[in-house]
Amino acid sequence: MIVKCIDNTGKCLPEKLFILQGWNPDMEFHSITIGKNYIVYAISYNLGHPFYMICSDDYNGANINYPELLPACLFEVIDDRYSSHWVEKEI
Repeated sequence: MIVKCIDNTGKCLPEKLFILQGWNPDMEFHSITIGKNYIVYAISYNLGHPFYMICSDDYNGANINYPELLPACLFEVIDDRYSSHWVEKEI
């Protein structure tokens, strides 16, 4: 699955996530770039809202960097095909 960043601020975030994550409408997600495509490695749901696991701009593959979960509302889907290696798991 491939998504394109369409926003990197808190303006599109559901209000529930402000309380849960301590986020706010004026915040910025500095690790992603508007207009850039990202591969989605997993999808997770928090309070019913989807989050995409991506390797953000600062990811370099070293042990100190990890893919991160970011709200799906920051992205638009470019290619909706899931990896054949994905499994659906309810936690």
